[in-house]
Amino acid sequence: MPFAIDTVTPQDTMLISVFPSNERTHRTSLTNIIATEHEIASGHHMFPGGTTAARDLITDWPLGAVWYNDDWGGWEKVVSVGPIVWTTALSYGSGTTVARDALTNVPTGFLWYNTDTESANFYNGATWDTVPSIMDPATMFDS
Repeated sequence: MPFAIDTVTPQDTMLISVFPSNERTHRTSLTNIIATEHEIASGHHMFPGGTTAARDLITDWPLGAVWYNDDWGGWEKVVSVGPIVWTTALSYGSGTTVARDALTNVPTGFLWYNTDTESANFYNGATWDTVPSIMDPATMFDS
């Protein structure tokens, strides 16, 4: 566990001389906790991210942890531990056809707004399908 916050000391019966040391320790621990997911100066959130290979080197993920996967450009979340199981948390992106085709480890169901063709693409697990526009009268009422 990266943070060991002492919730027992100082006790009400202890000498006051213990307080300054414990207060400094508490503030250091709290700063470390905040710095894990926040940039201290601005307070902005910072979430871990990188490749699937880098993610898988970390073995102590807690349930609900998130990771931005650079391989396919989306968010993942831990849904089970022992073994660790990841699921797609947010599954969409946008950019050019070249950028889309450079993605690796794309999950089935990933949506991509293609800025070259101004259309939505859906990854079916093997290839990219074009999603018909809901505003197109020819496809609006297809079922």
